[in-house]
Amino acid sequence: MLSHIRGLRVTQLVAILTCAMLATGFAAVADHTGAWVDEVVITVQDDPSAAIADLEAGRSHIYTFDITDPDLFDRVLADPGIDYQFVVGGSSDLRLNCYGPEFEDGRLNPFYSQKVREALNWLLDRHYIAEEILGGLGYPKWTQFSTQGPEHAERYPHIMEEIEEYYAFDPDQADQQIEEGMLALGAERIDGQYYYDGEPVKIIIANRTDLPPYPEAGDYVAEQLRWAGFEVEVLYRTGSEQAVLRGRPMSEGAAQLFTGGWSMPSVFPTEVHSWDQFYTHRVMPIGLWTH
Repeated sequence: MLSHIRGLRVTQLVAILTCAMLATGFAAVADHTGAWVDEVVITVQDDPSAAIADLEAGRSHIYTFDITDPDLFDRVLADPGIDYQFVVGGSSDLRLNCYGPEFEDGRLNPFYSQKVREALNWLLDRHYIAEEILGGLGYPKWTQFSTQGPEHAERYPHIMEEIEEYYAFDPDQADQQIEEGMLALGAERIDGQYYYDGEPVKIIIANRTDLPPYPEAGDYVAEQLRWAGFEVEVLYRTGSEQAVLRGRPMSEGAAQLFTGGWSMPSVFPTEVHSWDQFYTHRVMPIGLWTH
């Protein structure tokens, strides 16, 4: 995303999987509403692999959530008994703790610097995440707008193109700007590594384990930050476990970067509400959005 928004986004394609359900008599009852079955049983299934197994075994007939694992999707493609649809899905992002410049314990937070935050746009290759980690089941995304939404695709495509061109993957540009930002914060660079008050500058990543393209994309982010001169610690957490860290005061610095994602329950005629959601604390007056 752009420098002052918290992170990088990759729009995911959602494969909604269904098995055909046969019914008769549609024309006979034109005003019928609801399901053409005697009973509808709805269950919760958090594991997409288990959901596909249920479809294959006939234990369920419809699964209505994201499939972003390329191997699992290949399994769907190989089964003639499972139908699917591509639709505009949710998005994945990086959320940055911007508190600072120091945490309560005196550690330096690199993401307090606007220059360092902006440099992530050049440091991270969105195309690599979409094509290699998601296996092509996604599109790179540079702003909060959906790549298939009205703002991006119809109203302001020329502006979106300029943003994408300006923030194209460029690690050398990222390295230069990160150094400028870190030196301005009072850090020094020795043999390519950043130090503050004689200690290595560490970035702690709270990496989701249950939300593709994470944890793989989070590991990629960690590798790029190490290349840029930081010491990196990765905490592997489920969504609920990560929420505990996000709920703690940002001044503690329990983590500086959170991998996450957003659902898209409908196709919006306009996405102007996203300015309020992602640029202010009025929609989400918690943790990351209050700094």
